[in-house]
Amino acid sequence: MTKDQLRPAVISWAKARTDPNEIVQRLTGNRTPKKLVQKLVKTDELQHYMDNGWFFRSVVNTEYVLVEREESTQPPNESATEQDSRQAGSQQQ
Repeated sequence: MTKDQLRPAVISWAKARTDPNEIVQRLTGNRTPKKLVQKLVKTDELQHYMDNGWFFRSVVNTEYVLVEREESTQPPNESATEQDSRQAGSQQQ
C-alpha cells in the first residue's frame, strides 16, 4: 500500500474513532458545552436575580439590565421567578 493510499484510510479510521463529545471534554473538562440563559430584568429586580445565581452582564437602558445563568433543569412551564420563589419557600420551612 502506498503512502497516498494509506493516508485517506488512516484519516477515515481516526474520524470514526473520535467522538466529538470526547474532544469537548478534553478541552473544557465537561461532557457537553454549557448552555446559557439570558434575561432582561428591571434594575430594581437585579439584586433578587443575583442572589438566586444569575450573573449581571450589561446595562440595556435606565430601566433594564441583562442577566444570565447556566441553563437549569427546571420544568419547561415554570418560569425562573416561580422556581426561585418555590426554592425560597422550601428553605424557610
